Amino acid sequence: MIRNEFLRRYKPKAITILKVFGPVLLYQLIRMVLEYFHIPSLGIVEVLMAAGAALLVMALACWLWAVGEWGWFSLRRLRVFWRELWQFTREYWKASAAATTK
Repeated sequence: MIRNEFLRRYKPKAITILKVFGPVLLYQLIRMVLEYFHIPSLGIVEVLMAAGAALLVMALACWLWAVGEWGWFSLRRLRVFWRELWQFTREYWKASAAATTK
């Protein structure tokens, strides 16, 4: 009961704080790692290029997912046809159907 009340009151605020300060803290963490390994810090051009590349990769992944869903849906009739054909051939080649009667 207390846990639910706590989550109801403070969870939206915590999510908002993480959305605002999360990227800033992540950037600072990356800078600390770069300084520790003596790698020159990133300029704004590199950051923007990385963000653009990540955006393009995500867009490509979403597009491929959509094409796959469309293809799977559009081939539904073909899948039904192949399933019926497979069932027909299995029943046709059974031993009882192939045996001759005297």
